[in-house]
Amino acid sequence: ADIYDIQFEQSDAMLVLSLPAYRKYIAVARKDSLVMVDSRILGRLKPEEVRKDVNTVAVPAADLAEKLGNPIVANMIILAAYTKKTGIISLDQLRSAVKAIMRPQFHDLNLKAIEAGASAV
Repeated sequence: ADIYDIQFEQSDAMLVLSLPAYRKYIAVARKDSLVMVDSRILGRLKPEEVRKDVNTVAVPAADLAEKLGNPIVANMIILAAYTKKTGIISLDQLRSAVKAIMRPQFHDLNLKAIEAGASAV
């Protein structure tokens, strides 16, 4: 599967939910950057594919999303884990963004996903 994207040269942080994305982008992670990877993906990597010079954090995003009944919220789970780990914004700000931007029928599921992601790290 092709990945269409904006090109960039280096990153300080990555949130990775697919094996092709990991393999395509891990080379642009700066030394000591934060790389949060879905646990299922990390388990499928060969030992030599896992960079030792970055801070790799496994997040069970897909597993937690399945427990919530919708695999699509894996992205919110890993985003919440990143938010908690880095403090880039508060979890309350993330919750507020969900309520402000998403349609009301998606609030409950995404708010549960935020709690699951925050609890995962």
